[in-house]
Amino acid sequence: MGGPGATTVAAAPLTLRNGRDANVLQSFHSQRLSQEIAMSDYVTDVRKYTSNVNETAVAAIVKYCGIALQRADSSLVSASDSKELATIREGFAAKKLGLAAEAADAGIKAAAEKMKATGHKSRVTFYYLLAEATGTLSKLG
Repeated sequence: MGGPGATTVAAAPLTLRNGRDANVLQSFHSQRLSQEIAMSDYVTDVRKYTSNVNETAVAAIVKYCGIALQRADSSLVSASDSKELATIREGFAAKKLGLAAEAADAGIKAAAEKMKATGHKSRVTFYYLLAEATGTLSKLG
């Protein structure tokens, strides 16, 4: 590359300085693996209700929900709780999907109907079915 007398420096391989570095690296890989497993679980759940699953849309919903998915209670939707359905209408449906209240209510009703036999309704699946019912999956990526 360089002219006469130029020195080339080879990149050193990544070396772990101590056990803490190894733990940090392992933690990172474990977290990444659990995210991949969780994503596959969400896609599998959505497939119970619809045939062609847009995995990019599922990932966008997971990202939107964020930390709420880490707690059992907030990772589920209670379709019989009018306050929760209002929150979905005014939050996800209005802000993420851009739906007016009437369209959001129709989509929420359709998602609840599809999942009526399921006692524990996954928030990710419910939101996906809401977007699918209202023709707004493309807004999720």
